[in-house]
Amino acid sequence: MASGDAVLSRILDRGIDAFLFALKKYFRIQVEGIEWVPPQGRCLVVSNHSGFAGADAILLSHLLRCHRGQPPVILAHRAFFKWVPALRPFFERFNLREACMDSGVSALQEERCVLLFPEGEDGNFKPSSERYHLQPFHTGFLRMARETGALMIPCLVLGAEEAHFNLGKIELSSFGKTIKLPLPLNLIPWPARWKVHFLPPIDPDVAVPPQNHPLKHPEWVALAEKFRMSFQSAMDADRAHRNQP
Repeated sequence: MASGDAVLSRILDRGIDAFLFALKKYFRIQVEGIEWVPPQGRCLVVSNHSGFAGADAILLSHLLRCHRGQPPVILAHRAFFKWVPALRPFFERFNLREACMDSGVSALQEERCVLLFPEGEDGNFKPSSERYHLQPFHTGFLRMARETGALMIPCLVLGAEEAHFNLGKIELSSFGKTIKLPLPLNLIPWPARWKVHFLPPIDPDVAVPPQNHPLKHPEWVALAEKFRMSFQSAMDADRAHRNQP
């Protein structure tokens, strides 16, 4: 007979699946190009970030789990792990790991799919007046790809920007680090129609200089900006096509 913990775990998993199914229906999600994501092995799914509440991470994780049969590792904000350390095992149960090089490289070396958002909280918390304007990319995803040889799969999420209206963010200083908090007008998301578009993989051996060519910090930043501009162009084209009558 299954233990009580195992029964509770199955009930929780079924409840989460039911919630995610309802959320997909609520946002009327259209998925395109998920066949570009390899069904197994290491890969790095790189997505824009928006909507303040993290619904994009939840739904992308669900789509990738359905496609690969295993949930991705989500590189999440340090607040999930630093503010209440006792909750760390709870977040890790849902495949969240602290967003840093060590976490990403470790997961990729385990042949996992890793989901990350190179804009970080600046993308998630940007004001709605900057809707679909990608914020500067951090460089970690490029360094992870080069170190592990993982394919990078760009992913565009359209619609999450309309699900929440955000006035912007406030910045608080704590223990020498800046904490950013959003200023949303609605906590419950509006039923905006979403489109999730996976683009063809990018081979790091082609796109990122090899490890025997050490890059300095400004060069990494310039390379990340090149990727951001490419993402922005693809997003603008997708939006224009989506808005056609």
